[in-house]
Amino acid sequence: MVQRITLGFFVLLAVGIGAVVFVAPDTERSPDYAASVSSASARLDRDLSEVRSVGTDNADEVYILGEPSDETDESSLFQTATAYEWLTVSRIVDGDTFVVIRNGSRETVRMIGIDTPEVAHPRKSVECFGREASERATALLSGARVRLELDPTQGERDRHGRILAYVFLRDGTLVNRLLVEEGYAREYTYRAPYAYQTNFRAMEARARFGEKGLWSSAFCQ
Repeated sequence: MVQRITLGFFVLLAVGIGAVVFVAPDTERSPDYAASVSSASARLDRDLSEVRSVGTDNADEVYILGEPSDETDESSLFQTATAYEWLTVSRIVDGDTFVVIRNGSRETVRMIGIDTPEVAHPRKSVECFGREASERATALLSGARVRLELDPTQGERDRHGRILAYVFLRDGTLVNRLLVEEGYAREYTYRAPYAYQTNFRAMEARARFGEKGLWSSAFCQ
């Protein structure tokens, strides 16, 4: 056991030393220097990416919970979730809620992880930037075909019977995230941490900093 620990320590030490390259200004680099560093960097990135995988109680399910980069295909980050494929949006209720046609019936969908200002609440007046958020949702979703992905941490439906989902457009756009990023919605945690929570919170912070949408001092105080 001691030998294994010692060996592991020296292996990690060697990898760490190998990952740090110092070259004095006058040092002559070999022709393969750039290729070697690039290869080592790629291996390091690949190894580090493995720690972003989080296992569940089901050994056959692995969810990737890391924050997507600008190049990431977001629709692939939650591949094991139940999905409703390409349903038609028939009506927009407000910025975070809409109606789809599923199996010949109308189903109301509430987007996971976001909350837009109210425009249709029976006990609340129209809130600041609510109309703008609804108009943006209408521009994105009205008549569109969307893919709904569920999140096991949130359950399939809320207490009002609405489907809780991440909403993807044909081009891969995650609508939930886009509305937060553009300042039409706040990040909102409903039942428990969800797959995109870290990313949505980062998008809200960026929108706040840029005073976008509802965070603009010109609109809502």
